[in-house]
Amino acid sequence: MNTGGTDMNQDNQGMAPEEARAKLGFGEVPGRESPQPASERIDPVSRRAVLKLTGASLALAGIAGCTKKPDEPIHPSAKETRPSILMPKDMDWPKDFGFVQGRDVPAGARTIYVAGQASMDAAGKVLHKGDMEAQVMQAFKYVEKVVAEAGGDLSNVIKVTYFTTDIERFFVANTALTKYLAQHNCHPTSTLVEVKRLALPDLLFEVESIAVI
Repeated sequence: MNTGGTDMNQDNQGMAPEEARAKLGFGEVPGRESPQPASERIDPVSRRAVLKLTGASLALAGIAGCTKKPDEPIHPSAKETRPSILMPKDMDWPKDFGFVQGRDVPAGARTIYVAGQASMDAAGKVLHKGDMEAQVMQAFKYVEKVVAEAGGDLSNVIKVTYFTTDIERFFVANTALTKYLAQHNCHPTSTLVEVKRLALPDLLFEVESIAVI
């Protein structure tokens, strides 16, 4: 008889020995299933599906986090990439001669540098010998062709430097050139230099130019 607590024998009366051992913590009852944790009751296939869904969710979250945010709206004035013309009112006399005092090139524009062009064929033979106007027009056709390779045209030309062996004859030819440039919306800054001779004796004119696209 136990006077200090519950009599175990009384509590376990009517139980099979195996059940009594299980109740006292000595092992599981044979033939009976012990409750499984919830994580162990998940079907293996379902568990794999859950893991796949979890991995996909994490991947999508990573992609979303790395996605580039839309660019900030560009101010209308910032979209303009064509250089503006600089012609102070008290310095506008060049307009009658086919050029301007300055061009303001915006940031981000592409610059195309065109080598000196003259009236020569692919073999290096001078074309239009003795004809200043024809040589001037031929040289500008080559300028236009080079700029076209970069996706532009004569309207993109913003700077020209003229070299001529006879400045007086060039002034005569410049009338036709001024009209030609105006037709192509070409308004470059300009520098005119008279030289003793050019690369070949029969060359009368050469032009070096810069275009912005």
